[in-house]
Amino acid sequence: MDSYGFKLKINDKIIVYTGDTRILQPFIPYLQNCNEFYVDVSKNGGVHIKFEDVIDDLKEIKKNNVKIFLMHLDDKYYIEKINNNEFFIN
Repeated sequence: MDSYGFKLKINDKIIVYTGDTRILQPFIPYLQNCNEFYVDVSKNGGVHIKFEDVIDDLKEIKKNNVKIFLMHLDDKYYIEKINNNEFFIN
């Protein structure tokens, strides 16, 4: 299945959305001056990024004042537990 991420600008806000992917690396260059980063994550990986594999990367991204929104959670309570309220959970 083809899947695409997006970078868009809405009302002077820069937003990056990963879409269905298992890696963050292709999105890193697009996070320069980004305001919001929407990331599909899951407990075990698969179609979405395995949350435990990228939590340190997300913490670094957040240091640049990027709001992070976790999406497509397959186990919300597990991710909330290891997340420690560091990121938004939607």
